[in-house]
Amino acid sequence: MSKKEKEIKENSEREGKEEEGMDECVAGRERGQFTMTHATTRRDTTRQDATRRDRTQRWTDAVATRQRLAEAGSAG
Repeated sequence: MSKKEKEIKENSEREGKEEEGMDECVAGRERGQFTMTHATTRRDTTRQDATRRDRTQRWTDAVATRQRLAEAGSAG
């Protein structure tokens, strides 16, 4: 199957999914459109990223503390 035929097939499948009543936000995202729902999703994602950074930082601090305690225990 040629590249052009594959592209046509993928586009027709995508259009078929939209016609089946796919979620508006997902359909819009696939077409590259920006909807308010999408904006809300992006804001939520930013909040999740911040939470993930905080959690990662706490974990990194805990590992560093454990290493310092281990070094102090072996040195002392």
